[in-house]
Formats: sequence, structure tokens, C-alpha cells
Amino acid sequence: MRWLAERHHPLLIAARWIAAAVLLRISLRCLAASQQGDMMGGLGYGLVGVGLLAGAVIIASPDLIRIASNLISRFIIGLFFPQEHATLPLDYTLARFYRKKERWEEALAQYEKLLEAHPKTLPAYIEAIEVASAAGWPEEARKLLTKALRRLPPEDHAELRTGYAAVSRTNPPV
Repeated sequence: MRWLAERHHPLLIAARWIAAAVLLRISLRCLAASQQGDMMGGLGYGLVGVGLLAGAVIIASPDLIRIASNLISRFIIGLFFPQEHATLPLDYTLARFYRKKERWEEALAQYEKLLEAHPKTLPAYIEAIEVASAAGWPEEARKLLTKALRRLPPEDHAELRTGYAAVSRTNPPV
């Protein structure tokens, strides 16, 4: 039942949208019925319809907010950084947090996401190699070094090799 705690689990998203659709349908029927009855009956149907409509919006709001914020942020990024509209900003916060807590797999996964979005970023490669070495994964560190040497310009190779050599001396393979 741990998946219930995840707000973005596909089953919970589907359940929220189904519940919102059912409430929306009922609220529309109540609002239509409020137009046809007498004054007091119509008022009751109208209030119930508006309440159910508000409930449908509240139930679907986590997903609607996520969708709207993605659209707005893409629009704003497109305005200020038109050539990079599909690229996320470079943010090491989560990767460095995992690294500090020695959650190596999660840290390396975050660095790989950063490198996927920004493949020519030297500090991200160096930190990812450091994480792989600290975790005791020398083969992964070598793979990252090879990938970095392919992607980065030649002027960065010396610094990259120096960083890799320092890491491999301090963390010999286990």
C-alpha cells in the first residue's frame, strides 16, 4: 500500500480523473435541472450543482496545476531562452543532496538526468565520476569518463582526466 502515498501514481491519477468526471457530469445535470423546476427546487439543484462542480475542480486540481505550470514554464522559458526552450535549467541541488546523504544510486541517476539535458557540462561529469567512485563502481566511473571524453571539447579533457585520476587514486577499486 506504499503506492498510495505517491501522489503521481498512475492509478491514483486515473481514479482522480474518473471521480472528477463523474462529479462534473452530476453537477451539469443538477444545473440543468435547476433551470426547469420552481424557484426553491431550482435553487437547491443549482447550489448542489455548483458544489459538485467545485468538488470536481478540487479533485482534479493536482493534475491540472501540474499541467498548467508545465505549460506556463515552457512559455516563459521560450520567451527568455528561445534557443533552449526544450532544455531544463541546470540544477545540481537534488543530485548533491543525494550525494551528501550517500544515496549513490539516486545521486548518479540525478547526474545522468543532468547530463542528458546538458551533455556538454564538465562539472556534472566530474561530480558523476566522483559519485561512481565513492560508491565503489569503478567501471561506471570509466564509462562516464569515456562518455565525457566523447562529448566534451578537447580543452576540457585535461581537467577531466586530472579529476578522474585523483578520484581513482583516493578510491581504489574494491
